[in-house]
Amino acid sequence: MGKIQNDNRVDPVLKEVIQMPAQANSTAVDVAGLNTQINSLLQKLRDTGLMKN
Repeated sequence: MGKIQNDNRVDPVLKEVIQMPAQANSTAVDVAGLNTQINSLLQKLRDTGLMKN
């Protein structure tokens, strides 16, 4: 967990809102595969509202 998750000054509800869902480790074997996985992660962040479009 990040530093915010361990900070008792941060409201527990806010911690749940800002915590990102778990993501699998990269299994890419080349740069093109890694690029595809990064773009997929970025899209997931946009789709869940954790990142602006």
